[in-house]
Amino acid sequence: YGTPGCGKSYYVEHTLLKDYRHNEEGLCIDAIRTTFYQDYSNSDFVGQIMPIVKSDKSVSYEFIPGPFALALNKAIQNVDKPIALVIEELNRGNAASIFGDIFQLLDRENGTSVYSITNVNIQKYLEEQNPNYSFNYIKIPSNLSIIATMNTSDQNVYTLDTAFKRRWKFEKLQNVFTEEHEYANWYIPGMNRTWKDFCNTINNFIIESSDEITNSEDKQLGVYFVDKNGLREKSIDPTNEKDIKEFAYKVFEYLWDDVMKISKDTMFKNTKSLDELINTYVEKGQANKGEEVFVDNFFKT
Repeated sequence: YGTPGCGKSYYVEHTLLKDYRHNEEGLCIDAIRTTFYQDYSNSDFVGQIMPIVKSDKSVSYEFIPGPFALALNKAIQNVDKPIALVIEELNRGNAASIFGDIFQLLDRENGTSVYSITNVNIQKYLEEQNPNYSFNYIKIPSNLSIIATMNTSDQNVYTLDTAFKRRWKFEKLQNVFTEEHEYANWYIPGMNRTWKDFCNTINNFIIESSDEITNSEDKQLGVYFVDKNGLREKSIDPTNEKDIKEFAYKVFEYLWDDVMKISKDTMFKNTKSLDELINTYVEKGQANKGEEVFVDNFFKT
């Protein structure tokens, strides 16, 4: 977990899944991925019985596996390989409700579930996929890891209760530029400043300001909040008006609406609305003077 854009998904893919099998395109073939959202349900996560129209127009009802059932089956069929179920935005959905009775399986010893559950649909699906085995109950095997991500600033979208949280190992990603960051020293559109310089200046302001101004350090600008599309590799590269506008809408809207909900004048100079801020930045940015929308001496050097 960490601030928005701090590189959680990147960390999962390039660190936690680094030793998993990957295809020629660099995608992990041993990871099943899903994303929680407000209307995501236990049936979406586990699987559900759905009507299937056959070629002769007849209808049958079959169990369609969800990400959990798919990951569980993959782990059973590849006992000598590590398998991962990756859940993005864990608290964007009602996690306790989505997990349902799978919650019981999260207590693990030496990687294997301490307790078991009965789910007839999953058991039947696993027996169909693995005809040489019989499944009288379900446990998470030791080669199946469940990895989830969430933004700290979204922690109240759906609150994770203590009983659910204590069954996970938590790791907070620091919002810092590492040597592996590909475009830290690329230049942002509209200013002769690098993305690293701009981002660090904003974040230092947030950290050093009182909570009454910026709400909390969870509102920092993530080092991967923008990608390199639209940035300039060198300061001498031309500034594109379209890129300036896209950067302004993405970054300044976040700063205006989420970070500086009050006391906006401590960051921005003589600006009464978001529209005025963006229009001014686009206008001044074409001459690479976009930093003039900030208060004087906001950027120290």
